[in-house]
Amino acid sequence: MEILEEVVMPNNTGKSFIVKKGQRIRISAETIVDCVVFNLDNLRERFDQARTIVHNGKIFISTGDKLYSKLLNRPMMTIVEDTYT
Repeated sequence: MEILEEVVMPNNTGKSFIVKKGQRIRISAETIVDCVVFNLDNLRERFDQARTIVHNGKIFISTGDKLYSKLLNRPMMTIVEDTYT
C-alpha cells in the first residue's frame, strides 16, 4: 500500500482527509479516536453509528464490517484490517 500522507495527531486535535473509492486510510492512536465520514459529492450523506451497528449486527465493529450512511443507508467504507488488541 502506497502511503500518500502520514500524520501524527496530537491529543485534542483534528484533521480532514479526502479518501476516494479504492484508497485506504490507516488510523492508529494510543487513545480513543473520533472518526467522521462524509460523501464528498453530497455532504448531507454521512456515516451513522446506529445504522452501522444494526447492519453489522454488533456494537464493536472490526475487519470486514462496513460503515453505513444515514442519508442513503448504504456502505461508505469497509474496515479491511483491525489491529486493536
